Amino acid sequence: VKPGNPQNVISLRGGNVPVAILSALGFDATTVDPFTVTLAGAPVAQRRGSWITSVRDVNGDGLLDRVLDFEITALQLTPIDTEAVLEGTTVDGNRIEGRDSIRVVP
Repeated sequence: VKPGNPQNVISLRGGNVPVAILSALGFDATTVDPFTVTLAGAPVAQRRGSWITSVRDVNGDGLLDRVLDFEITALQLTPIDTEAVLEGTTVDGNRIEGRDSIRVVP
């Protein structure tokens, strides 16, 4: 979930959490439509009417990945949750889903 942080600790105190959608051979993460993406039921965070998203090679494999920010207070998570689910579609209408383990702290 959190690029470069395998612990995936999410503090419910607030702020944003970045989430990386990784590209792979046969899947271009840059085609993911931010408007359709949710993480734990929360939409992508916005700043001044624009989604907080970027495109960069997160894992060093030479492929561009999509990074989206989510407002922590909008996530439907509790301290006992151990997994977060991301859902959305590509600009071509293909459905995507990803899951990752998380550790929620109050």
